[in-house]
Amino acid sequence: MKVYFINTDAASNGGASYHDKWLSQQIAVTSGEGKYYSTLAKVKRGDILLMYVNATGIVAAGTVLDDENQTVRGNATVSPLESEEYHRQMNWFADLREQPISPGAIKAIRNQYPLAAITELQTGLDKIMGLIELRAPASLGNDIETIQNEFADRPTECLRMVETRLGQGEFRTKVLAQWGDQCAVTACHIATAIRASHIKPWRISTPEEKLSVDNGLPLIATLDCLFDRGLIGFQDDGTMLVSAHIPPEQHQVLGIPMNLRRPPTATQIAFLRIHRQLFDLN
Repeated sequence: MKVYFINTDAASNGGASYHDKWLSQQIAVTSGEGKYYSTLAKVKRGDILLMYVNATGIVAAGTVLDDENQTVRGNATVSPLESEEYHRQMNWFADLREQPISPGAIKAIRNQYPLAAITELQTGLDKIMGLIELRAPASLGNDIETIQNEFADRPTECLRMVETRLGQGEFRTKVLAQWGDQCAVTACHIATAIRASHIKPWRISTPEEKLSVDNGLPLIATLDCLFDRGLIGFQDDGTMLVSAHIPPEQHQVLGIPMNLRRPPTATQIAFLRIHRQLFDLN
C-alpha cells in the first residue's frame, strides 16, 4: 500500500478546485494530457489518496476502490471546462474540510508543498497520517465498507479481514494468547471487557501488518479507547506514556499510568514506535 497526494487545482480548470464534488461523488480526478492518465493509472486498489487543495491543504483522505482509470467525457466530467477526465472510485474515509491540514504544516513536515498532480508521500508519512487520525478518527463502518469493496470477489478472505478489523476471529484469539488471555496492562481476564486492537492503525497498515499478531494489543475497553485515540502509548520497555491532552486530575479517575505487564517483543516495539510517532507521544 502507498500513500499519494492528489492535487485538485488542475491548471486546465483555470485553477478551480472541485473537491466538494469529488467527495459527494466518491471519486478522484485527473485531466489534461495523456501523462495525467498515466500518473493516475499507477495508483493501485487499496492505496490511499490525500486530497490537496492549493492554499488550503489536505481536505480529505480516502482509499482507492478500483483497479483502473475510467475515462469520462461530456456531461460526466466534474469540471465544466474539461472535455475529458480520468476518474477513480474512492472511499473518502476522512472529511477534513472543516479542519484541513494546512500547507504550512505539510511543508514543515516534508519541506515542500505537494504541487504536482499526484505525489507519493514518503517523507513524513507517519506524522501526516497521525494528523489525519487526530482530526478524523477511524470509522469502523467506512473500514468495513472498504474491505467489502476490495474483496468483493473473495468472500472467504473478505470475512477474515472483516473479523480482523473488528478485533475478532483468528486475530483476536492469537493476540489474546500472546498475553495469557488477559489485558496486556491490567491482567483483567474477562473476555467481554477486552478488545484486541491494532497498534499501527488499520487504515495505514499493509495487508501483512493488518494480520500480524504483533500489531495487536489486548486492552480493556477504556485503555483501548485511549490508545486508539493516541491519548496513551507505550515506550520500548512497556512504560505507559500519557498525552498532555488528558488533564492530570483525570489520571487517577482513569487509573493511569500503568505499564505493560511484560516487555514488548522487538516486532511489537517497532509498531509501538510508529504509534508514538503518529500521535506525537514522547
